Amino acid sequence: MLIWGVQGVAHHPDETIIRRARKLIDDLTAERARIVVPAIALGEFLVKIPDEDRPRVHGIIAESFHIAPFDFAAAQLAAKLKARFLSDSELRQIGSRQVIKADIQIVASAYTSQCAGIYSGDGDIIRIVAQDLFPVWDLPQGEQMTLFE
Repeated sequence: MLIWGVQGVAHHPDETIIRRARKLIDDLTAERARIVVPAIALGEFLVKIPDEDRPRVHGIIAESFHIAPFDFAAAQLAAKLKARFLSDSELRQIGSRQVIKADIQIVASAYTSQCAGIYSGDGDIIRIVAQDLFPVWDLPQGEQMTLFE
């Protein structure tokens, strides 16, 4: 969601994904909701940020989001989830072992940070892994101009 909503880049079949991610961030910010971003997802996002943009992006992230660590509690939950899901043939048809592991770590970080649920625009793996933990919500539909545009 950070790549779509903050950076404004999408390699996704749904061409509305950037607008929908930005709308979600704007809506949650307006509600003064605590927006939690798992450190694993933040790491994936930061890889693609050019050096010259890092100070600006750091400011946006620092003031807009709470970063959920991949700490001991998250590692313990991730280990349980990996034992359960890494050999799951349904998941292996959806994504690579690397993607499954990353999504498991994202779910574990979010859950152990006491998130009520998780938003995802491409969350088939996340939806399956999180099914017994908390809800996975789709990005909102609709159009809205945002602070990012």
